Amino acid sequence: IGCDYKLVSTWSTSDACGNTVSDSSSIVVSDLKKPVLSEKPASVTAQACVDVPAAATLTAADNCDPSVDVEFTETKAADLTCAENSLTIRTWTAQDACGFVTSHKQSVTVRDTVAPSISVTPAASTVSCADDMPVPTVSTDDCGEVDVVVSDPHA
Repeated sequence: IGCDYKLVSTWSTSDACGNTVSDSSSIVVSDLKKPVLSEKPASVTAQACVDVPAAATLTAADNCDPSVDVEFTETKAADLTCAENSLTIRTWTAQDACGFVTSHKQSVTVRDTVAPSISVTPAASTVSCADDMPVPTVSTDDCGEVDVVVSDPHA
């Protein structure tokens, strides 16, 4: 139908004797409203990467357009102090057939405060040289790679 249009309605009535009368009215329809996004998620700060919530799937409703698509983008905005601390901006945008746009942004901040873990530590042993010292074989971190550093008090 379009964004701005005119509806003309005509009513007619007649009686048993054949007398007829009709009347009409005109209504101008103008879409002036943006689509509305559902369930807008709040911004979040996570203490570990595994705590970052999955992106929500938003829908849009519009007063004149029955099928408004929602476009989703996710952009890593910045690394904060180290690679495991970050700011990601999630954006949902809906545009109706008349060109009206609405959007919602969610900031997802990760401030990694969870220490990495060493899950396999070498057993106590005797070695002939410090260079032969075994290192942990399994070290993990929720937010990224782990550097294993062996400290030698005799170095």
